[in-house]
Amino acid sequence: MTTTENASPNTSPSMGQLAQAAMPAGTQQMIANIDTILASAKQVIDQSIMQSEALIAKSQHQLDADVSANPAPASEATPSAPLASTPTATDTPEQEALLKEQQQYQQTMLAQQQKTQQAAQEAQQALANNSAKMSQNLLAQQQAYESNLNQYATKQLEQLTPDVAKVET
Repeated sequence: MTTTENASPNTSPSMGQLAQAAMPAGTQQMIANIDTILASAKQVIDQSIMQSEALIAKSQHQLDADVSANPAPASEATPSAPLASTPTATDTPEQEALLKEQQQYQQTMLAQQQKTQQAAQEAQQALANNSAKMSQNLLAQQQAYESNLNQYATKQLEQLTPDVAKVET
């Protein structure tokens, strides 16, 4: 935003100079600083999201590795027994007990994994929501500041316009 953008195309070069003189000193630098701060904040937010996603992926990988390393309790005699197996008439009471124990263990592990995945997804969503809100707030603050600055410059220009008209005549 330059100060001459506020002037109409029919104004003389002296009006542009007047508009430039009416702007507070350092206004352009302040706007540039705000843009830099916003870019820096966006970069920090993006880095935070990337780090969080990496941590979530690492935790998920570690959980998957733990589940595959310990697929069933140590007391289980048949590690390759299917999940949906049901006791049959030929199974011994010990086999039935081991099968029930395996099913309970697998259900527990599945529930734990689902809870962990849900928590990771909720954490990732919360980070994304917070990042979006922060970005929106920063953008709104920048727009409000620029609007106030434009209004101030326009007001100053309007106050000086009658004086310039007198000087030019």
